[in-house]
Amino acid sequence: MARRTRYRPADGFIPLAFWPTADSAPVPVQASRSPFIHSAPVSVAFTTSDLGQPHDTRSSQPASASPVVFVPAPVPAGGIDGMDRATRDAFLRITTDLLDALIIRTWLHGKALPTVRGYVRYLDRFLSVTGKPLRDVTVSDLQSFEGTLAGQAPGSRVFALNAVRSALAFGYRTGELTRDVGQAVKLKPPRQDLAARIMTPAQMKQLLSMVTIPRNAVLARFAYASGMRVSELVALTWGDLHDRTDGSGQVTVRGKGGYLWHVHVPQEVWTQVRILPDLPAPTDGSGSNWAPSRAGPPQRLPDGSLNPVAPLFRVDRGTALGAKMAYNILRAAGVAAGIPGSVSPHWFRHCHASHAAAAGAPIHLISAQLGHRSIATTMRYLHAQPETGSGSFLDLT
Repeated sequence: MARRTRYRPADGFIPLAFWPTADSAPVPVQASRSPFIHSAPVSVAFTTSDLGQPHDTRSSQPASASPVVFVPAPVPAGGIDGMDRATRDAFLRITTDLLDALIIRTWLHGKALPTVRGYVRYLDRFLSVTGKPLRDVTVSDLQSFEGTLAGQAPGSRVFALNAVRSALAFGYRTGELTRDVGQAVKLKPPRQDLAARIMTPAQMKQLLSMVTIPRNAVLARFAYASGMRVSELVALTWGDLHDRTDGSGQVTVRGKGGYLWHVHVPQEVWTQVRILPDLPAPTDGSGSNWAPSRAGPPQRLPDGSLNPVAPLFRVDRGTALGAKMAYNILRAAGVAAGIPGSVSPHWFRHCHASHAAAAGAPIHLISAQLGHRSIATTMRYLHAQPETGSGSFLDLT
């Protein structure tokens, strides 16, 4: 009987083959029994010598020139090359099993890279904990995995479990898995501690005053004035910025799932944003040890105009400021200002919504600024720090 061999999948293809025993020939495997993934596999023949040594945890049989059958399969938006190194490595680890590769690649197809990054990270952790492919996962495995998340924030625990449950549910819906064990695991909603992550206006002013590096100061003020997510901030290019006749500005934002909207930036902050090209960029920690090929696009074109594809917030070699670096900059400012808790970029978004609502901004305007698709999402900020409550109308004398 033939034994299945695992390979590291090539970008865009999933290998389908069996190692032969002494008395059998390689047996191609049908790609999928699900019409949602493949209706008619299209095969391209390679040999194992084209790929190098197979990655197989169950067989010590040496590589040979046996035929290997590949079937095209979807990959996440941006492909493997669009991922950062840690995500790419994790993605390759979780797609070494044939059936897992079919499920995971199709499940992630079309999702935004920040979503892919989070899903891949936690699915890699889950499969490392269980040590088994998705088809063999049990309810007990999910419960054990939940126990490993005890030290994380409630929101992170829910996200991790939702990522695993989503993959299992997708595999079941497409017919690749015979059961959806994730349905048996009930998630506890995270504790709503939004109010703890909203600074007072005075605290925000104190924090902004502690950012002394000019470029970082613009980043902090822009994050507060725009209410944008950190992933949206660091993805901005000069082509996304548009001047308004009143001296303020407008930014085109591409958010979750490719959702597009426009953000208004007040004149006080817009003036500072427009001088960013003349400010020195912070180092990304690599010093001068980076190849010229890794440099980002120039800030200005030969005619002196701003390059529309150049990043708005950049590091010294011209590439975009990373979300982690932005996080560290804003967190350090929170520490310097003595703000309780671990300040993150998302706190600036919370503060934008809460402070604007307290100052009388219409809820629909705040919702449009933040890119919320539902007013109900924006309403959370009104409930987090209410100006008053019905108890104020009671006679308590």
